[in-house]
Amino acid sequence: MKKVRFIAWALGLIVLGYFLRDAVHFVSNLADGKVKLCTLPAPVYDAEIVILTASFQEVAQPLYYQVRSGGQTRVPTTYFHSTAISDRITQSSFTLITADDLVGMALASEPRTLLIIHDFATDESWPRSGHTEHLDSTHLRGQKLLSRLKQQTARTDLKLGDG
Repeated sequence: MKKVRFIAWALGLIVLGYFLRDAVHFVSNLADGKVKLCTLPAPVYDAEIVILTASFQEVAQPLYYQVRSGGQTRVPTTYFHSTAISDRITQSSFTLITADDLVGMALASEPRTLLIIHDFATDESWPRSGHTEHLDSTHLRGQKLLSRLKQQTARTDLKLGDG
């Protein structure tokens, strides 16, 4: 009888351990609300574009980006696109188009449609907008960055995504 109690007690501790581990993971994600999916190294300024998603999703998977350079965040977490929750997003899901200080990012399945453009010389970024910035000025900045990227890469087939 003591042996059965001991086994039941040990199994109970194991189950409790799994529960506590999951609870800690749940609370840590709840605090931040985002989970990192992948990191794309940018070939300028020792930079990277970090792709994140919401820690809890329903039908669509919202995608966010951060631009980091030299250990500092240059663009804070910004929404840029959504995909089906069943889509597996990895580094190979994206392609980068670079020219001098400009970096554009597109889905590998739609390489002509840019979802993000960042200028590392000026820290201008699209689709990031300021808290008081009007949507029209955000779109104009995207068009300006796109025009420069097209000019510097001779890629006239590029266009802005929904941003």
